[in-house]
Amino acid sequence: MTADDDLATALRRLRADYLAAAPERIAELQTAYARVQNGEAQSLEGLSTLVHRLAGTGASYGLPAVTARAREADGACRQMIASRAPLTPDDTARLRALLQGVADAFQDASFSE
Repeated sequence: MTADDDLATALRRLRADYLAAAPERIAELQTAYARVQNGEAQSLEGLSTLVHRLAGTGASYGLPAVTARAREADGACRQMIASRAPLTPDDTARLRALLQGVADAFQDASFSE
């Protein structure tokens, strides 16, 4: 076995561990989304932080769909934050759909392992 093989094996293990923790990450998103729905102060910023991190870690672990969906959700959060307007039912429905896209991307990646 070469050093490249060892590295590839280690990277596969790290990716598998990351995907194994996906349910926890999705639960965090759901909790943050519930806070947004409840109108808790700073909740949208917290949700934005979570999806922003997922966009970065998804890229690090070679999960382009997770990265793309998380970036899209982060962009929507940032737009809503910048508008400073109260969230509408359409806004929360959009967030829910975007977060479902992140969850679906994790699920698809897990099935392809």
